[in-house]
Amino acid sequence: MPKLGWIISETSQLLTYLFELDSGRQDEFVHAFFLDKAGRLAWSETVATGLPKSATLEFRQLICTALRVDATGLILAHNHPSGTAAPSARDVTSTLDLQRLCRKIGIELIDHLIVASGRYFSFQAERLLRRGA
Repeated sequence: MPKLGWIISETSQLLTYLFELDSGRQDEFVHAFFLDKAGRLAWSETVATGLPKSATLEFRQLICTALRVDATGLILAHNHPSGTAAPSARDVTSTLDLQRLCRKIGIELIDHLIVASGRYFSFQAERLLRRGA
């Protein structure tokens, strides 16, 4: 598990942990990494678990935690037990909705990672996160 205070300069630093978290799981999980203004890990937790094809993320809970730990950055991650790391249409829509919400309260959604069977997809790397949205 990444240690609190660890500087996250690239989201790829989190992949080993996420692959371990995903290993052998049959249910979907959503994990959040909350960063302070210096890019240090302020808090990390699994914020939702669900069924093999879905996990319901409560934006309210996520934002409350971000505010509680005074996060200015957020990296979201979830798995796809199906084995494909490609985002669904719902993943894209939810991510963009979350990004807009976060921006309104001064939090940057840095990335959203999807892990599946040792592979990953990065919204940031694929330029699916909107600048200035």
